[in-house]
Amino acid sequence: MKRNEIPDFGVMRGINVVCTGAAYAGPAAATLMGEIGANVIHVENVAGDMARSIPSGWALEHRNQRCMSLNLQSEGGRDVFHRLIAMADIWIESSKGGTYSNWGLTDEFVWTINPKLVIVHVSGFGQTGVPGYVRRPGFDGIAQAFSGFMFWNGESPSSPPQRVKPFIADFVPPLYAAFAALAALNNANRTGRGESIDVAQYEVMVRLQNLYLQDALNGGRVAQRTGNQEEAWGVYDSFRCKDGRDLLIMINGPAMWERALPLLGLADDPDFHRSIVMAFRSEPAAEKADRAVARFCAERSCGDAERELIEAGIACSRIFSPDDMLDDPHYRARETLTSWHDEIRGQSVRGPNIVPKYKLNPTRIWSSGPAFNRDTVDILGELGFDTDEREALFAASACSRPGDQGKPQ
Repeated sequence: MKRNEIPDFGVMRGINVVCTGAAYAGPAAATLMGEIGANVIHVENVAGDMARSIPSGWALEHRNQRCMSLNLQSEGGRDVFHRLIAMADIWIESSKGGTYSNWGLTDEFVWTINPKLVIVHVSGFGQTGVPGYVRRPGFDGIAQAFSGFMFWNGESPSSPPQRVKPFIADFVPPLYAAFAALAALNNANRTGRGESIDVAQYEVMVRLQNLYLQDALNGGRVAQRTGNQEEAWGVYDSFRCKDGRDLLIMINGPAMWERALPLLGLADDPDFHRSIVMAFRSEPAAEKADRAVARFCAERSCGDAERELIEAGIACSRIFSPDDMLDDPHYRARETLTSWHDEIRGQSVRGPNIVPKYKLNPTRIWSSGPAFNRDTVDILGELGFDTDEREALFAASACSRPGDQGKPQ
């Protein structure tokens, strides 16, 4: 697919993004940019990307990208890469820390080609620090474990720590990477100087721990694992209803408690004063409130309990299944889920729509995750390689030939 065949849309129209990452943590940031109009070129190893072994994930997490193959350790591959970098505004790479520097592609060298380039390094452990750590492979579970994020999650204080699904450490770091890249691009356009951004998956997961980590680091009590229940206060938990469905309920603030107490039969209970903000575990109110809410839910279907609580102004929600999403009127009204054509499997697929929504520059899905090597010839042509030069690159295995399916590693 040629550049002029891509729809022109979105707030990032005209911005060129090159991504040389495998799996998700780096490429997902590039996909977010492609979804809002950037021209994203995903540079894939000539052997293929291991993420292709999960077709449903590939169709979603690489949509709105063009794809070419490249052997960056070959002379011809380096030449192609240099031309890609020369035309790019943002380069996102995801690999073990120091990989590109070890290949001679340091930030400083790359800036000799394109001084305004914004470089985003996404890795498990960062680009600096203890060398033995920097070179460790990083994946979702590793980032959750090393960051301590897993420490807080589990069914009970005596249960083992649990990894939070699905793949939160693969998909939250790209949000930070994309945010940082766009902030740096704004600065590069203002100053003429690029930037290098170091996103370590584990550090993002450290940042997400909020008051749990703050309290523990500053002499406070270390929170215990309590499953869905919030350890510090009552009625922040999932409750089983009469029909076996679960309802997540949270009551906080004086106004909400004032509305909830009559509904729960606690209006005259002296433990619930009018100024109550939270039913803290250190007070009798927490256990009483949990028992009352559990009883309320056990006597009603999930739908009835949810309806009564919402009518009373209580924060709650059924714990949605995929079927609930398909049936829900708000999901349908906002088109939270959508469909697009998966070119690899040759069928329509359903999945999450693009978020957030833009009023004046609407987004669109124009491509699923592309087939291996789909756009190599077109991109090489855009970079100025003529037919003979392209053939020389194929012959030297600097790029895969058209039709080569690759062998994901």
